[in-house]
Amino acid sequence: EPCRVLVFERAGGVWSATATLSENGSGTRSVALAADGTRHVLSGDGTLTSFGGSADRSLDLELKATAIATAVSMDEAASLLWACDSLGDVHRIDLSDDSVTTVSTGFTCYRPPVVDVAGDQVLVTAQEGYKLISLDRSTGEVQHSAFAIATSTGSGLAYPVVGDISVHGLWVAHGVDGGVSLYDAETLEHVRSFEAGQNTQAVRFDADRGLVWLADFDSNRVLGLDWVTGVAEEEVWVARPTDLFLLEE
Repeated sequence: EPCRVLVFERAGGVWSATATLSENGSGTRSVALAADGTRHVLSGDGTLTSFGGSADRSLDLELKATAIATAVSMDEAASLLWACDSLGDVHRIDLSDDSVTTVSTGFTCYRPPVVDVAGDQVLVTAQEGYKLISLDRSTGEVQHSAFAIATSTGSGLAYPVVGDISVHGLWVAHGVDGGVSLYDAETLEHVRSFEAGQNTQAVRFDADRGLVWLADFDSNRVLGLDWVTGVAEEEVWVARPTDLFLLEE
């Protein structure tokens, strides 16, 4: 199956993504789902289901003949879609004209790229090779890269809005290594790390409460760490969490 991304456009409705088993039944293909209210995007070998009506428009983009799309992110501010594939390429898809720009990073990312509007860049965490990569939002070209101090799975931005401490950073969960690290989003230099959890798969920064939320798969917990001290302030029991989302009230 070729690497492809499906884009469905309609207002309203609820969508869900379902992975399909591989031929030998040993596992599932990567499926990623992104949405901005009107566009619903699926990558990988799976199916997309709408509860509430059919799509007004659909777009099927075949990005590469021999790869699998592993992660997608919506860049709402610029009507762009960013998609990673299993061969280490990142695709910049302009939804205004359906054009595609592809850049090779050499490393596969399994988590959605982080769109940094303030920094006019897109940050990619490559689990293979311990790499952090910055892409230009306008061209998709690699601006700079750096080595992470541990494996990289989930990631999320931290904005300079907590107390009197200023930071424009990238939080990166360490996966099977456990813990989380903060990097300067502009230079990708390491700022600090916290030891927490056993298999941290996702991270989100809660600016209102000054907490770093971690999805710890092995311990069946979601942890809320004080972003300055690393002390666990919150702990929620969740069966094998793999991702996190913060909803603004």
